[in-house]
Amino acid sequence: MEKINADLVYFRSSDGLELQGALKRGKKRSNKLIIHVHGMTGDFCRGSFTRILFGSFINTGYDFFSINTRGAGVINKFYGKKKKYVIGTARENVEDCIYDIDGAIRAGKKMGYKKFILCGHSTGCQKVAYYQGKKKNRLVESVILLSPCDDYNVTRLELGNKKFNNYVRRATKLLKEGKGNDKFEIPGNEYSAKRWLSFTDKKRVEAQLFNYDGRMHFFSKIKVPMLAVFGSKDYFADHDAKESLDILGKKTKSELLATAIVKGADHCYKGKEKELVKVVRRFIRLF
Repeated sequence: MEKINADLVYFRSSDGLELQGALKRGKKRSNKLIIHVHGMTGDFCRGSFTRILFGSFINTGYDFFSINTRGAGVINKFYGKKKKYVIGTARENVEDCIYDIDGAIRAGKKMGYKKFILCGHSTGCQKVAYYQGKKKNRLVESVILLSPCDDYNVTRLELGNKKFNNYVRRATKLLKEGKGNDKFEIPGNEYSAKRWLSFTDKKRVEAQLFNYDGRMHFFSKIKVPMLAVFGSKDYFADHDAKESLDILGKKTKSELLATAIVKGADHCYKGKEKELVKVVRRFIRLF
């Protein structure tokens, strides 16, 4: 097991939730920070490739800060300044990631950092793309997207159109009945009806963000340089890796979109973490 030699940092989202992260500093003092955002049900240290990332940027000029968002775990307790909340992936409003990432950047500024790279894995890609596409934060110098999969189309293809449309209708009915935070009882689902609709209803932001057949409105608003990476064996991809990256290339308005395919890697780069690190290090050396 990979050990994390990093500092535990507590910070608040910009709307007041207490969150946590782990900060790995390089040997030399730096004013540049990579903020890493986990995917569905993840957290700041879960996953072998996340743990490996902690020791991967020494001597690159960047420190590494992996954070929890309010979507950490399936269901989790979070504390505001005066109130406790039960959120986690099952109940989060993905658009609230704005507050979480803002809070991490503010914490970084207090620690002396002046330039930031936003890095997301899986649904973390949706979060960092939404944040930068909406806020256009001038402190963010680039964005890294690791496995930016199309949750809408992947779910539709897995279920088949008939079942998918029936489930969307059922979840919408529960939402209208005030039962949106109840667990949505369909096979293999851990989430509430509201959360499931977030990535299966095309009218919702999360479902639009990396719908490769759609406009990808917020992604196309990102102007800073980006890196997008897929594993060649990503089991959550509805297109193959090259096709997905080609689509991103057509939809971007970024000044630079670097792309890479890690041969033989799955969605979480298991066993191919070092190859992923080489790709990311090559990209951040540009800045």
